[in-house]
Amino acid sequence: MSHVASTARPEKVQGEAPAWLKELDAASRPVPQKGSGLGRWICRLVARAAMRGGRDLDADQPRFNAALVEGLRQLSATVDELASLHQAALRQPDHPMGLQEAVRTLREDLRAIQQRMPSGISPVRESQPEGQRFAPYYRAFEDAFRGSEAVIESRLEVYLPHVRKAFSGLRDPLWLDLGCGRGEWLRVLAGVGVRGVGVDGNAGMAEAARASGLEVQVGDLMDHLRGCEAGSVDGLSAFHVVEHLPLDLLVELLQEGLRVVKPGGLLILETPNPENLQVGAHTFYLDPTHRSPVPPAFLAFLAAQVGWRQGDILRLQADERDLARAKRAWLGNKALMKAAESLFGPRDYALVAVRPLA
Repeated sequence: MSHVASTARPEKVQGEAPAWLKELDAASRPVPQKGSGLGRWICRLVARAAMRGGRDLDADQPRFNAALVEGLRQLSATVDELASLHQAALRQPDHPMGLQEAVRTLREDLRAIQQRMPSGISPVRESQPEGQRFAPYYRAFEDAFRGSEAVIESRLEVYLPHVRKAFSGLRDPLWLDLGCGRGEWLRVLAGVGVRGVGVDGNAGMAEAARASGLEVQVGDLMDHLRGCEAGSVDGLSAFHVVEHLPLDLLVELLQEGLRVVKPGGLLILETPNPENLQVGAHTFYLDPTHRSPVPPAFLAFLAAQVGWRQGDILRLQADERDLARAKRAWLGNKALMKAAESLFGPRDYALVAVRPLA
């Protein structure tokens, strides 16, 4: 059978050809063999076509590689440009995310500034209760919800045994009462011959206390404490103050108090008792200037860490009648007895601690 297709050989491959191209070249050459001439012709035709395609691919590969690298470079440059444009757009005030980005940048700048501040400089602190518009009504609030001055004075007498023990043998002891309010504790101290000085941030409360003959100053409690000389007082108290303070100021109160109180001197901190479920869930929040309850175990732990010793927790103001009634009704049931303590147990507690002698 005669061949109808051209049998011209493809041009010779120049240079060192790849192995696969050499194999195609060999397959395209006439090879004497038995069998159908048509089959041998088709095999050579296919081999020659494949060889031409492979040779063209081999010749074009460097150009293809170069074009691919250039395309990737241009794509990378485009991505970088788009990122820069995006960041610039975020800084525009009318961009939906612009304000958020500006706030984030300001926070980072502020954090960097604070880290560079000398260790002796502290950020702005807040020790005044919030709600200055409420301040003129605070005296009426105390009268309505805390109890009369006579009732409070009778409750505060529970601390006198600790005062007498700490001040035994002292001449002219001096006591500093932070947040003295209506002055009940100062009057109790005066009754046992102890001079007390009070400080309160509420001008109306301080003026009322001064009108009754007490030595009371108006001012920020923490500023006053910081300004006291080391070892200048024999006792320090803060009744229902710590629940108004953020944590850092509570720590500072304990630290500054340790500095200001003489060795062997006394510290009394009274606050609502969140162990009582009614206090922790409801009555604590009657005072809108309260921040958060301070559990007894935490206050005792913190005072010990700062350096106060002989820290005792006094639990006070239990609802004795309801507590006794519940215990009689639930006698023998440990779970209900515990519930009775949680419902009707002490509504306040106090940390009483001593500054070590050395």
